[in-house]
Amino acid sequence: MAGTSKDGDADGTALARLLAARGTVLKGYAYLLCGDASLAEDLVQEALVRALGTRRARSVEHLESYVRKAILNLVMDGTRRRTRWLRVRPLFVMPTEPTGDEGSNAAVRLTVRDALLGLSPRQRACVVLRYYEDRSVTQIAEELGCGEGTVKRHLHDARRTLADLLRELDTTAEKVGHGA
Repeated sequence: MAGTSKDGDADGTALARLLAARGTVLKGYAYLLCGDASLAEDLVQEALVRALGTRRARSVEHLESYVRKAILNLVMDGTRRRTRWLRVRPLFVMPTEPTGDEGSNAAVRLTVRDALLGLSPRQRACVVLRYYEDRSVTQIAEELGCGEGTVKRHLHDARRTLADLLRELDTTAEKVGHGA
């Protein structure tokens, strides 16, 4: 096959192993950063394509790190371009109403997702890296290319905003529940 080399095959095999072993975790990571399941899948695919094009990472561990960084960069770049749409999108999307026992868990997930989407992209990235990825402030600063003080400020502001948003969403849910 023209254009295929042994190294290309090795890269593809390593990516296939990464996807098989960590694909669900990568999709979860992307989902927490962007708040949309189909976009999360697209982000993972795009990051894998970018990883296939690089010759730097050979081991699965290095590839995962590269893919995670690519996902984060794609989210940050995409968010800058779609800022306006993200502000008006909730006006056009009708949330689905789950039933039964899954309803309360789904309601909590939707509430947290909505609150995360209320954060700035940098704040959201810091929160996901800190509390979902369990990264230190130093690691987050390196990942985002900013100072530790900036990360601490984003985390502080995000916690305050999340508390306010969650309280507001909870109050709204109580009013809707009592008004029925």
